[in-house]
Amino acid sequence: PRGDEPAPYFLRFAVEPGAPLLQRNHLPTDRLKSQLLVTKTANRKRASIGDIVSYSVRVENRALAGVAIADGGVEIVDALPVGFDLVSVSYRLEEITRDRRNQERREAVRVRDSGGRVRTFGPFELKGSTAYELRYNVVIGPGATFGDHENRAALRMAAGQVPISDDALARVQVVADPIFDLSTLRAKGFCDTDGDGMQSAGEQGV
Repeated sequence: PRGDEPAPYFLRFAVEPGAPLLQRNHLPTDRLKSQLLVTKTANRKRASIGDIVSYSVRVENRALAGVAIADGGVEIVDALPVGFDLVSVSYRLEEITRDRRNQERREAVRVRDSGGRVRTFGPFELKGSTAYELRYNVVIGPGATFGDHENRAALRMAAGQVPISDDALARVQVVADPIFDLSTLRAKGFCDTDGDGMQSAGEQGV
């Protein structure tokens, strides 16, 4: 390219026998990744089987530029631990901006959710100097084991699935429930011959 002409480059190649030699592929020096901050938090550090945990993934784009929908947009990829199941239709993505009085403004952004244990939320437009927050709930299922469970989220280009941020991490410890897992049930069985619901004289224990 010359002057202000765009300098296209390629991130992936399909090399086949007999293909012409590819030369002078421009090396990207984009600093978008350095201007993106992704953080992930959970509303509780410890949970038991059957509990619901609320997660929040916040994306802050401090760059003036972004990624338009015309270019494929971006998507949030979130890897859930084994046994952590997304509560259906509990997710919500919001665009966060500030007005002239520095008051925070939030607007819902429509995204699709897909995947299994690794969830994908998107695509959506990543605007410059804008923040986004994704919130959703998971239920701790019986498949979760006791101990620490890490949950990782990142931002990537929807077209080509190219990562453009570092991973954000949240950790939740699954612990035994004090009633259902740690309690002791003491009972006595007997043959209720007269059917009065009480152990009468002469009714033998089981």
